[in-house]
Amino acid sequence: MNMINIPKFIYESTVHLMNNLKAYEERTNKYVDTFKNYINNTGTILDAGCGSGAFAKKLAKKGNTIVALDIQKQPLTEIKEENIHKICADACNLPLKENSIDYVLSLINRTP
Repeated sequence: MNMINIPKFIYESTVHLMNNLKAYEERTNKYVDTFKNYINNTGTILDAGCGSGAFAKKLAKKGNTIVALDIQKQPLTEIKEENIHKICADACNLPLKENSIDYVLSLINRTP
């Protein structure tokens, strides 16, 4: 007998609803607009813990060089943009040259 994981069901239902309402897109745009106030269009941005790259994709359209980093490989496969450099690694052990990143964006999305 399969038991329903109630917290997971509620979370997934909420995510589905929020996607349909485009609430995540609005939130992403607000964060990106705020972040862009602190940077210029010539630097390299590390999106640490990027997941499927919602922020990296928006920032890539603004003209910066983007490095999308996540510890899980699967979400990185959803990033199709050629101008986004994808790295599967732990953010505590970055496989990057010293001084190669100008800005870091890292937002936490807690899941149940």
